Amino acid sequence: GGSLYVLEPNLKQGEGGLRDLDLLRWLAAHHFHVNRLSALLRLSILSPLEAATLEDARDFLLRARHTLHWEKGRKDDRLTFESQEEVATAMGYRGGPHQLPVEQFMRDYYLAAITLRRAADAMVDRCLAGRRRDTGTHRIGGFRVMHLAQLVLADDLISRIVVSSLSHRLRSSML
Repeated sequence: GGSLYVLEPNLKQGEGGLRDLDLLRWLAAHHFHVNRLSALLRLSILSPLEAATLEDARDFLLRARHTLHWEKGRKDDRLTFESQEEVATAMGYRGGPHQLPVEQFMRDYYLAAITLRRAADAMVDRCLAGRRRDTGTHRIGGFRVMHLAQLVLADDLISRIVVSSLSHRLRSSML
């Protein structure tokens, strides 16, 4: 798998990116029949602190992505070294006596990415709890999971991107 700590991360497709949020939301919708993060709080699936931290991480990544698109004048989800500096300045980072604005921005990026990645992993674990077996087949929402590594789409509820993300998570959980 990929690493969360790449030097030029992808805000959407990278580890801890917005696709991890999509995975979390899809699993919450399928497993708990809710479509909002606030509903996970009401069901006591997330604590108030977890919900607030997750929403802050989501908001940060969305602001960073929108700022990146604005600065580039086009859709671009990769934070190159050059664009990291541009986005940091555009988002109001000013730096300090011992830290550049881009360093402050990237610190906040990695904290947000870690939050989203851990939340998505925790949701996968929660959905798989009690279902782990070395062999056999079981269901997660609209999927049949065989040998914890192969997913078979049982209905048309989700895009191939989330299927790929979930498959990666399942393989990683076996290690």
